[in-house]
Amino acid sequence: MRNLEDLIRDVGGDGLAQVMVIGLVNLLRATIGWSMMTMSFANFVPKWCCLPDNVTASSDQYCNENDNITDVVFAKKCWLNTTSCSNRVFTSGVRTVVNEWDLVCERKWMAPLTTSIQMGGVMVGAVLAGQLTDLFGRKKTVYLNGVCSAVFNIIAGFSPVWEMFVVFRFLIGMSIGGFLASCVPYTTEFILPSRRAIVSILPTFLTGVCLMALVAWLIPDWQMLHWICGSMTIPCLFGYFFIPESLRWLAVQGRVEEAHKVVEWIARRNRREVPKDTIDILKSVSVKTSSTTKRTQPTYIDIYKGWHLFKSSIILQFSWCALSMCGYGFSFGASAIGTNMYLNIFIFAIVGVPSFVITSTALQRFGRKKTSIFFLVLSSACAFGSVAMRLTMSTSDKQVLAGVVLNVLSRGFINCAWCGISITTNEIYPTVIRGLGFGASNVAARVGAVFAPFAINFEDNPIFALGLVGVTLLITATAVIFLDETSGKAMQDTITVPDQSTNGKNIELKVKQDNGHVIIADGTKGNDISTISGHVISDEKIACKLVSYVNFVAIDRKDSVSKHMK
Repeated sequence: MRNLEDLIRDVGGDGLAQVMVIGLVNLLRATIGWSMMTMSFANFVPKWCCLPDNVTASSDQYCNENDNITDVVFAKKCWLNTTSCSNRVFTSGVRTVVNEWDLVCERKWMAPLTTSIQMGGVMVGAVLAGQLTDLFGRKKTVYLNGVCSAVFNIIAGFSPVWEMFVVFRFLIGMSIGGFLASCVPYTTEFILPSRRAIVSILPTFLTGVCLMALVAWLIPDWQMLHWICGSMTIPCLFGYFFIPESLRWLAVQGRVEEAHKVVEWIARRNRREVPKDTIDILKSVSVKTSSTTKRTQPTYIDIYKGWHLFKSSIILQFSWCALSMCGYGFSFGASAIGTNMYLNIFIFAIVGVPSFVITSTALQRFGRKKTSIFFLVLSSACAFGSVAMRLTMSTSDKQVLAGVVLNVLSRGFINCAWCGISITTNEIYPTVIRGLGFGASNVAARVGAVFAPFAINFEDNPIFALGLVGVTLLITATAVIFLDETSGKAMQDTITVPDQSTNGKNIELKVKQDNGHVIIADGTKGNDISTISGHVISDEKIACKLVSYVNFVAIDRKDSVSKHMK
């Protein structure tokens, strides 16, 4: 029996239809990248000093003149002798949330907390999106989060107090997490295995970060960055009306007619003919609900059922958490690494572009697992190299530059490794729980991102931060060894469950119809499951439960099950 991969290949797996879907979604993804990394600028601490009460000169003149004084503590100091400073002045032309609400000294903790709260929102959004994508569809979830991102960014720019700003950064984070958890499954379900690596790692997110850094350099104002981001997002939302829902999602939901229309949409734009067996293929993987058997919706518990899914889920989620903590630690700490904040943010983002070229080639040639392990080890080595330089060398300009280069390389290799892990996550889960699996991994990533501003703190303790990055990435590389290779394999649409009667052999339970009757069969061999290694299902309730578990065709006639299973 032909499957969805064959159907997509027949109607064109890399034509105009795929370009439209991938292009329109990635336009929106660029604005999400801008929105995510706005806090790397907004948390920047501008130049400031503490003025004594008896100062008569202008604040800018006084701070500039006394910046290098060593016998009197003025520049960036919270205390004058034993008295807390009550007259702080920010002299830079940069307008961030730090000088907007005086987030220094005793309020210093509020700046990194803002970023952590945003990442908490990203985590919540990923949790919700993982469920929503499988319940209501990929496209609706993607564009709903795009709408929320636009609205919340615009409102956040009007925040009169820090508390309101934090609330809307949390909501912005929810929209970011929801989008990132749903956009990759959505776009990759339209294409063939040979193109999944390239599509999954397109550097549009990083392109948005680069654009944000450029605009922040031209307009260094946190409010304007929010308003511009929200305004840029709005035109991208109209893509909703030009692209269809995921073909795979519609098929496994039993919405065969809608799935057939999507096949026609793809074929028409790719100038191909619709195969005659399209309906048969869609029905073979569809989920139907009959009046006698109620289909249960998958939940997050399903991604841990069976040893294979349990092991894969734990390793993938740990990897996402580790990569997120280390990667965002570099990105959010860009202002503390080197001398130019805008250039640092831009470099940390732009390094992802050559990473895309290198990684896409490596993923196709060497596979997902080997590529991920290789770049994890390289990134760890660069982090340890930067630690060694800080411990053994002086602070000359060349040595500082060398340290920055190693940091940038480490961040770039994290991008490369994350590409491999991301693709593996998307490919390892069946369609019925792919959104949940990808969403759970995104949740784990946001857990790491929540701790990133505190654990990977380059401003207060750069040596510890780099050492933690190196150790964490080495542990991650070791864990990835135990993942399965997914390169070149067709995406599964069903869940495989272990069969105890066949010594742990995984049997893919499918349902086929024969003259109005229903037979549970081994999906890998096309045989009646009752003939495999003496495995017999004679109990009608057990048979119905298995059908419900794998979310496949409901039973049209209950009395036929026992008869066919005897």
